[in-house]
Amino acid sequence: MFKVFLHEIKLRLFAGILKEEHSKKNTILLNIEYHEEKKNIVDYSSVYDKAVKTALSKRWLLLEDLAESVGREIRKSHKHIKYIRVSAEKISPSKMKNCSSAEVVYETK
Repeated sequence: MFKVFLHEIKLRLFAGILKEEHSKKNTILLNIEYHEEKKNIVDYSSVYDKAVKTALSKRWLLLEDLAESVGREIRKSHKHIKYIRVSAEKISPSKMKNCSSAEVVYETK
């Protein structure tokens, strides 16, 4: 088995429940880990493309929903992936001056 990592996919998108987050895009970093077998290698650029397309498809109230949707969409289009872990990290979250980021993780087997 192989572990594949895509680190710090940097996106600007709407994410958050605060009013100011509805009119100003946030910087979000996605990190993805998935497991694959050598006989079923997945093209990681297609995983990247699916992650970006899903993340940019709508405005997100919760990072949890963003991370879960990215993970589910990747698994739906890449049936050979048995394990996936997606983190969504908001850089400089609103109203948290001394916090560099807030991160949530979705993982499934």
